[in-house]
Amino acid sequence: MVNFSRDDIKHVMEIEAVLLRGVFQAAPMIPQLAKMVNINSTRIKNNFKTVYGLPSYQYFQKARICAARDVLQTSNYSAKHVTMEPGYTNLHYFNVCFKKEFGLLKSRLNDDS
Repeated sequence: MVNFSRDDIKHVMEIEAVLLRGVFQAAPMIPQLAKMVNINSTRIKNNFKTVYGLPSYQYFQKARICAARDVLQTSNYSAKHVTMEPGYTNLHYFNVCFKKEFGLLKSRLNDDS
């Protein structure tokens, strides 16, 4: 079992909030996150992965693709718009990421079959 101080947990939660708040922007780099919460980069890497089960960048990517799925499900935006909104610059790459995460193509998302 890993023992975290209250400050460690507070820092990890602050980092998560920064990542989720900026899900439609470029991911902040670890050194930027470290400055924001005033701890070193290694500590961020280790603590974040221990608490959330993923490195911070993978966590951010997962949150970003989930946000894109939510937009697809709840709006009438085109696939191209939804691809660009969360920061993907390549429609094909977005499709690959979407299928990897959800096991289906985005075009099958709202199928009733």
